Amino acid sequence: MTKPLCFLVIVPCVLASLTHPPVPELFQNTLRRWNVQPLHDQDRLERWNRFIKFVKSVQETTSQIHLESLNGYTILNDIEFEIVMEPIMAGSFNMSDIIVSDEEIENHPVTKREKRKKRALPAVNEMWEKDVGLTTPGDQAACGSCWSFPNVGTMEALTKKLSGEMIKFSEQYFVDCTFIYSGCAGGTVNEGYKITLMRQYLLSEATWPYTADYAPCKWTADIESGKNNAMTKIWVQDYLPLSQTEEAVLGGLVHSPVAFGSYISDNIFGYSGGIYDDSLCATQATPHSMLLVGYTETTLRVKASYGTMFGDHGYINYKRGSPHLVSCRVYDTAFALFATWRREMEYTFCSDKKLVTRRECKDSCLAMNTDTETGWTLASIPTRSHNEQIVSMVNALYPGVKEDDKFNYLWMGLEDLDKDESLNWIDDFIPVNYVNITDWDYFG
Repeated sequence: MTKPLCFLVIVPCVLASLTHPPVPELFQNTLRRWNVQPLHDQDRLERWNRFIKFVKSVQETTSQIHLESLNGYTILNDIEFEIVMEPIMAGSFNMSDIIVSDEEIENHPVTKREKRKKRALPAVNEMWEKDVGLTTPGDQAACGSCWSFPNVGTMEALTKKLSGEMIKFSEQYFVDCTFIYSGCAGGTVNEGYKITLMRQYLLSEATWPYTADYAPCKWTADIESGKNNAMTKIWVQDYLPLSQTEEAVLGGLVHSPVAFGSYISDNIFGYSGGIYDDSLCATQATPHSMLLVGYTETTLRVKASYGTMFGDHGYINYKRGSPHLVSCRVYDTAFALFATWRREMEYTFCSDKKLVTRRECKDSCLAMNTDTETGWTLASIPTRSHNEQIVSMVNALYPGVKEDDKFNYLWMGLEDLDKDESLNWIDDFIPVNYVNITDWDYFG
């Protein structure tokens, strides 16, 4: 017997309702599709019982699809199911670890800015998949690394949008190099964003392919030196927790694909295409991370981490407007990511470290250009990691507590344009999608 490890490609036919051959024939079709030959009566009974369960879940959760067979999960015997599914179901996160309070969201400077320029959502948004382009859905296999896949997918999409290049980043890098323990043990949906903000570093899939298991990180020296960095086209600037409504989460797609944590039930492993509506996610709740990439008037398009043979070529089409999306908590822990293109940066003080106006500081920068060295100008600091470098540089020259709090506003060009105590950049030299503030502990 060949152990089924992947999913089937569904028959590309859409009907008005869920249809399939009689159940015994559907069972035989599925056994043949996955080259499974039951070894004895008990083996066959276990596979049949699990299959009947998934047929029922498909009937309850999926519409507008024609099935000739189901995927490989539906005919596992009890031992196979335990071996394959236990790491996936156990390698999840605690939803309470990443629940963001309404107050934190509402007080986030980017939320304030978005409210000022709020606009109606388009009826359909398929930009990321159809216009920008996305990499092929990966397969997490028997590893609780679901959290890493939406992180990688978002950064790939932003790289493609900003640079035009499609670079496949490494989920295995996150599995091995995020924690001091195995990333297969699970993580929060924004875990990859956190370390990428700090490191501005990613490995490519070609350099470190996905193995679905863990080994202690061997890339520490490379991370510190920047060697083998595949993220050479963009800088990651910040991530924004989105308000817990459909409108806010779908609005996050303006900036990036939206990584989110939610609950799933076992029903998802019977999904083979069509419109999916999980009615058991609240009662059979398993935390899971996925990536929202678009929506239509009737569906939410979600990139999964079970390979291209799962669902709709690796995607799930959730039923938009379903009350089960609320009970699944799809909107509770969603994040958009901001990035800008990457360029070399070098820092120095303008105007001989004297307090001057912005115009005088910029003139001083421009005056440093020579025939042999050009590029000096006053510009915004594009990322938190760049800010930390400047803070370290200034503190090395001026150690200790500063007498005047205004001294800690290190970034020239910050202005309180709206008189609401949020400081914004007015320089367009490098686009900055977040509000620069000095209290970085505020962001967590």
